[in-house]
Amino acid sequence: MDFGTNYQRTAAYDAQAVAVHASSTISSGTPGGPMEWLVAVGALASPVASIVDSVTGTGKAKAEAAEAAANAQTAAIQAQIEHERLASRNTQQMLMYGLIAVGVVAAGVVAYRAVA
Repeated sequence: MDFGTNYQRTAAYDAQAVAVHASSTISSGTPGGPMEWLVAVGALASPVASIVDSVTGTGKAKAEAAEAAANAQTAAIQAQIEHERLASRNTQQMLMYGLIAVGVVAAGVVAYRAVA
């Protein structure tokens, strides 16, 4: 069990909850009233969800599966790009060799005409 997997997300959520509470214009008027309890429950929701997620592992497994799928798709796209790049390079080389061959034939014809 890894209870620290979502620590950064939990810390960010807690900081956001504190900021929202500090800037909130909604107040029950009494310290410890319903709104303060709501903020406290909201601040605890993420750590509780993190603990449940780390115990069950379902969220982590889903995230890892989604990441693996995204990595596989990225690798497939990169392989396709590399294939297209190599095909383009091959075509470019063939055109260059063809142009050189035409130049050699043209030079041969000009040289032949000049001598004859």
